[in-house]
Amino acid sequence: MMLLDRLSHKNKIFFASVAVILFVSVGIALVARWVLVSSLIQRLEQRGVGIAESVAEESAPDVLNGHGEALNRLLFKASRLGNRETLIAYMFIADAKGRLLAHTFEGAFPLKLRHINPVNREAHHGIERITFGDESAYDIAFPIRADNERIGFVHVGLSKSQIDEIIGRLRITFLGFISVIILIFFGVAHWLSGYITRPMGELIRKAEEISRGNLEIETADRGLSKANKGYRDDEIEQLSDAFNRMTASIRASREQLGESEQKYRYLFDSGPNPVFVVSRNRYIILDANPAAEEAYGYDRSELIGRPFGDLGTFEYENGKHEISGENRLTNVCVMSSRSRHYRKENRAFYVNTRACPGIYQGREVIILATNDVTESMEKDAQLIQASKMKSLGEMSAGIAHELNQPLNAIKMGNDFLILMLEKGRVIPPEKLAQVAKEVSAQVSRASGIIMRLRDFARKADFSRVEVSVNDPIMNVVKIFGQQLKLQDIDLRFLSGKDMPTVLASPNRLEQVFFNLLSNARDAIVQNREALNINAGSQITVRSFSLRGRAVISVSDTGIGISKDTRDKIFEPFFTTKEVGKGMGLGLAIVYEIVVEHGGEIRVHSGVGIGTTFVVVLPQMRR
Repeated sequence: MMLLDRLSHKNKIFFASVAVILFVSVGIALVARWVLVSSLIQRLEQRGVGIAESVAEESAPDVLNGHGEALNRLLFKASRLGNRETLIAYMFIADAKGRLLAHTFEGAFPLKLRHINPVNREAHHGIERITFGDESAYDIAFPIRADNERIGFVHVGLSKSQIDEIIGRLRITFLGFISVIILIFFGVAHWLSGYITRPMGELIRKAEEISRGNLEIETADRGLSKANKGYRDDEIEQLSDAFNRMTASIRASREQLGESEQKYRYLFDSGPNPVFVVSRNRYIILDANPAAEEAYGYDRSELIGRPFGDLGTFEYENGKHEISGENRLTNVCVMSSRSRHYRKENRAFYVNTRACPGIYQGREVIILATNDVTESMEKDAQLIQASKMKSLGEMSAGIAHELNQPLNAIKMGNDFLILMLEKGRVIPPEKLAQVAKEVSAQVSRASGIIMRLRDFARKADFSRVEVSVNDPIMNVVKIFGQQLKLQDIDLRFLSGKDMPTVLASPNRLEQVFFNLLSNARDAIVQNREALNINAGSQITVRSFSLRGRAVISVSDTGIGISKDTRDKIFEPFFTTKEVGKGMGLGLAIVYEIVVEHGGEIRVHSGVGIGTTFVVVLPQMRR
């Protein structure tokens, strides 16, 4: 089979035709030989029977009279008549008792022939193949009758060697005839295979020209079908027409592709945002537009061939992905928000990135488009910072009260020491150590309060780290707790165990929880004013893990949110508070930060039954 696979289509047709012809010819030859040989032997046997019958009729009187000489002359005459001498090996006559009366042997009569080929009374004659000496013959026995009585038998022996010689000559003649027929068919098969495959060869040549980019081959070979009228409208003609249509289609597709390439190149070069073409296997930059050169400060020659990871990371779905061969992007477009990238000379800036798979010059690539959001992020940071400062101003009373406690303790310890010194009393060492320890503890307490305030008031940066959500919640609870106590609001934090970590900015998460607690406090104050009560209010913060994600809920017993208002609460500058008591940015900032971290926020509320905000953050990818 492997040898056949390597043959050309022409040779396959040729050899297949020859094989079929040989198979059929050999079959015909075998059948014809059997028919001819059988027919020849049958005719020779019939001739031998005719000779024996003729001799039996003529010899009947001489057998009755016992004239042996006359019988010998009859046998010699009959055996040499015409061309019988070469065919007849012997003839002899025996009487009914088997006694030999005459024969044609020049020497002694072979005793082996005396009782051969007996003829039954019911049989007309008998035929038997015999061997005597070095010869073989077909013995034909015919009864001699007189008055319907058998008086003897004539035996005629047909020479087998002579018959084989006749058959051999017939075989040679037949084989010669068959050989001539095979040669004729051989030539016909060779011509037919060439005739069939010649247009295929033309089509192959046309395909090779097409593969070299010569799409004008159709005009040059337009006469192919007309020149080969012998196979007009057959499969080859249809294939030729299909090739012409395919060539025209490819030519049209190439023209469309050229136009598309021009449009792509125009859009690519004139786009206002940086665009990179990156190989999918190793994330090497294959192409970059002029906007990328301007934004990153590199020439195009410096960008091409550089790993995209040299310019920055690609973060999406709360996971950081440095563009390298080990981290493959998915087969759909993905977004990365506020990733840190670097211009030439290692100058940092922040971008949003959209990555989509594509094909570029026959290769699988990733198309990365970036958008500089540094200025927008700085404005957001300023807005958040202003919100923090406003919140800290509102909490000044609580902060002052919380700082007064350690300051009062320190003052009491110092007053005790001064009093003892003024009275000239000796301060016991253990008492002095107790006062010193208490003063040190209160200093540490005040220092911790100031440090928490300083961390909260610090301007948030844009870097993300691995964070357990319980930590920023606890920091906010410590800062906000005293303020809520002064307003007679009970704050409870039920922290979950084994919380998944998230990739986030801790300071920005603190802002989320601070704004939610502030919103809960304001809702409780509104509810008290509406109901004219001053106590019995509670805020509950819970954290727990759900299907590998971190979930934080903030519930209050405030006034609640109506159904019509619920769809607008995350819009910037939307507020239900009185003029001068809120700008409507708190929940808008919360929504932006949560979405920025790949999470989601939901609200469950009703008028008079309180409100619960649920924040869901995805687990950090390892």
